[in-house]
Amino acid sequence: FLSSLAFPASVRSGPDLNEARLAYEKGDYSKVVGLLEGLATREPQNAEARLILAKTYFQMRDRDRAVANAEKAVAIDPDNSVYHEWLELVFRPWVSQEIPAGV
Repeated sequence: FLSSLAFPASVRSGPDLNEARLAYEKGDYSKVVGLLEGLATREPQNAEARLILAKTYFQMRDRDRAVANAEKAVAIDPDNSVYHEWLELVFRPWVSQEIPAGV
């Protein structure tokens, strides 16, 4: 299930998004935040940047920021089921100390 919540195929691409995706995969979450907080400000309708931020904050166990970014992604693109799935995921309480692999 969680592996199906990877990055959507039909998203905008650009140097910051591509670099952020790579940093996310390497677990360099502070780099992701540095790249995408600015991008999200410059491009407020960039739902993909918000999704990656939500995933990053989720990994960093910052639930409030994860929820806020997932909500923004859904508001920008309400028809994208991946954004809705992530919003549901970040709303769930932290059941254990381990975050599932592949998230």
